[in-house]
Amino acid sequence: MEFISNMNCALDYIEAHLTGEIHYKELAKAAQCSTYTFQRFFTYISGISLSEYIRRRRLSSAALDLQSSDIKIIDLAVKYGYESAISFSRAFQALQGVTPTKARSGHILKSYPRLSFNLSIKGNSPLDYQIISKAKFKMVGIKEIVSKIDDKNLHRIPELWRSHYMEKMELAKLSKELKQYVYGVTMNFTDNSFDYYIATMTDEITKGYMKEIKIPKATWAVFKCIGSLPDAQYNMWRRIFTEWLPFSGYTLLEIPEIEWYSDGDIYSSTYESEIWLPVQKDY
Repeated sequence: MEFISNMNCALDYIEAHLTGEIHYKELAKAAQCSTYTFQRFFTYISGISLSEYIRRRRLSSAALDLQSSDIKIIDLAVKYGYESAISFSRAFQALQGVTPTKARSGHILKSYPRLSFNLSIKGNSPLDYQIISKAKFKMVGIKEIVSKIDDKNLHRIPELWRSHYMEKMELAKLSKELKQYVYGVTMNFTDNSFDYYIATMTDEITKGYMKEIKIPKATWAVFKCIGSLPDAQYNMWRRIFTEWLPFSGYTLLEIPEIEWYSDGDIYSSTYESEIWLPVQKDY
């Protein structure tokens, strides 16, 4: 219950600062976790990114102001943190489908209400995992910087797999030569972006465009996924953050996270993959 209460305190902070500056550190403080962990929790619990939720709440509140007052568009833009009336109008129209001016004429608008997290009873299906320790190791991979500002950028990950792995097959050939599997590595989380790699294990960079990844010594919670991709892994990530991590007695570490992919048909209902989450025991 404390976890749910902390998450709702963070939502209260957002509501109190819709017309001011929202500091992610303060949000995390209200939720009693790191900014890194809070953003991950929020995305998997709500289904949208934190930045997108804040954008929707601000523009939804701005729509109410438009229809209930004579406030100027430029003043409304400043009130909700936009640099100009033009940038505000573009964002408003992208969300509502009409310009702010037309919204004043009684046009039907979309409302994005404040979220509220509640406790639900789950756990009727098993969540298989094991805790292991692993020495430091190296990987090499193809890197993509993924933005969290626009949820559409998350499509860059499957595009990266198609263009650099399934089509060019260079990394696939390298992994087979090394007799290694292929991995997805996520790291360097910031408020706005993260780095994503398609990688394999090796100490040597064999291609100029490949980047080295250093994985430190760590304790890992390893979760087995059974099912077609990407749904099986997305569902497992969501279960980890909503069912396991809040009540596990472990804290998520800010080092690379790893997804392991087996050989075989990724669209098969019996396809096997794993999620490796770096954790530290709470004391």
